[in-house]
Amino acid sequence: MPTARRVAPPRLMRMTRPMTRGSSPRARRRKDSLGKASGASKRWLGVARLALALASFVLAAGGTSFAQSFQPNATWTNQHGSSLTIQAIAPDGSFTGSFLNRSPGPCGNQRFPVSGWIDGQKVSFTVRWANASADCEAITSWTGYRGRSGVLARWLFVHFNRNGTPILTSGTDIFR
Repeated sequence: MPTARRVAPPRLMRMTRPMTRGSSPRARRRKDSLGKASGASKRWLGVARLALALASFVLAAGGTSFAQSFQPNATWTNQHGSSLTIQAIAPDGSFTGSFLNRSPGPCGNQRFPVSGWIDGQKVSFTVRWANASADCEAITSWTGYRGRSGVLARWLFVHFNRNGTPILTSGTDIFR
């Protein structure tokens, strides 16, 4: 009578990597279920991050609403110390005023006439850098809106260099 030979159960024979702590199939399933976020969880996490970023911005801005409005005799000063003063606003929203330029250079520390438009919280204004004492042969236009922390505006500056080549520069200002 032949002798019976013992064979290991198939599941033990299929194991190809050594067992280490936390590498059992059960531990791997638990790690997968905890380590990966579902689609809904990822969206929630994105919303939470956005809310945290907005809350940080509001706190950095002082957490208060901005009380100044677009009205005659209002002065708005940007982060460079230059200021826009609105002198008169027409019924159609057009306005006139002055811009005190605090930038270095031949047109620095001088006032220039400004004209623009106000439409609700939106604003656009232009300065031609020429007055009775200087002509810098340049124009800058700002377009933006009034928000909680002031007026956020993109600007576009155009002038010609010594060779006659047009130079167009842009940036952002915050007027408070």
